[in-house]
Amino acid sequence: MIGLIGRWNAKIASLSATTRSSLLLAAILVAMLAAAPVAYFRDGLIGLAAMTFAAAICGSCSLAALLLAVGRRNPETVTGTNVTGANISGALAGSLVGMLPPLAIGVILQQSETALGRAGAFGWIVVFYLTSLIVKTLLVAPAEGTSNASGRRSNANRTPAAPSQAGA
Repeated sequence: MIGLIGRWNAKIASLSATTRSSLLLAAILVAMLAAAPVAYFRDGLIGLAAMTFAAAICGSCSLAALLLAVGRRNPETVTGTNVTGANISGALAGSLVGMLPPLAIGVILQQSETALGRAGAFGWIVVFYLTSLIVKTLLVAPAEGTSNASGRRSNANRTPAAPSQAGA
């Protein structure tokens, strides 16, 4: 299992931001294709519109969050700053950009009694937010602890192993 995780880390660390963005958008498209029949049978064309609107909002916000997190993680793009501080600020900025706009728009739609609100746009926002959060986490988090593109972790934070008691 550890070998599988190491290979996953190495693969993710070697991906460009464009490839990661494409994978995120592809996952949202697959979720849209799976949700479309449910939206149509539940609310008709307005249900499809609410589902598409929610996917567009969550997709654009999660794409911006992914680009913030990936861009802030690379030391080349963060000159003159502590890389650990850049990791934290990128993750926080990405979380805020990925969560606040969909949540605010969903609450406004739910309270405004519009056709999209009545068709369940807030529920679709929750579905697509969670989908994009899972995919974005898989594309960003494993590579956070790696020190190079091969996926091997740095030895700087490891504690030395205890000496063996075999000879005593």
